[in-house]
Amino acid sequence: MPDSKPHDPRQLTQYAFGYLSAKEQTQLTEHLRTCAPCREYVSFLRAFKAALREAKPSGDRLDEPCPDSRLIVALEAGDIDERTAEHVRAHLIFCSHCRKEYYALQQLRPRWTDVILGAARKLLWGLEISGTGDLLEPAYVGVPQLGSEQPGLEELVVSDSVTDPETEVQAEVRIAIEATEEEPHLALSFEIEPPQSGWDAHLFDPSGQTMSIVPMDRPRASLATRVRPDSYRVEIRKGEALLAGFGLIVRAEVPSDT
Repeated sequence: MPDSKPHDPRQLTQYAFGYLSAKEQTQLTEHLRTCAPCREYVSFLRAFKAALREAKPSGDRLDEPCPDSRLIVALEAGDIDERTAEHVRAHLIFCSHCRKEYYALQQLRPRWTDVILGAARKLLWGLEISGTGDLLEPAYVGVPQLGSEQPGLEELVVSDSVTDPETEVQAEVRIAIEATEEEPHLALSFEIEPPQSGWDAHLFDPSGQTMSIVPMDRPRASLATRVRPDSYRVEIRKGEALLAGFGLIVRAEVPSDT
């Protein structure tokens, strides 16, 4: 079973802020390619780097008491004024105790990824991605640079690490969007490693109606074999609990150079 916690938070913090040697930085970069929990933790740390430009504490740690836990909860929920948020973010970087508390709160919140794709000529292009997931290589995201060509692919795969907050069991979930011979129709499927008994993948159409519910107790399964470019939603659920979601917007277009 994959570990759902980052391996060395102290070293990952040094990595995120560029404090490691070139050799250590390279080694940890290679580790992050195959370790979703560590990638997630580094992303969490980097989210605060901009705040440090505004609030720059001196020394290696803050000489101040920890903020009230209610402030950390409010920060994670986005229910806090920007000036206070900057101060709390700066404190989190240098206080491992408060950082762990904030990170634990993030783990409890369902993960979500939104993807915008282009579909034409029986090929797919990644146009935009936001949220907690990643578009797996060799896909390219965004409009290509001037004078370059962005290759289309027959299949694009969006991946995210999903954790059951009750058991701390973690699985890598991948949603595959595949171009079919019957243009412009697409096929949707999922992969999960390891499979999870009790988890289900729910596919919703543009109007929010359920199209399919598929148990995730097998490594891979189809969600739909013939859908048109439009907006769809895939939710990963355990009973009534939402664990993660993927918003898919597919446009019938080819990206062009700008």
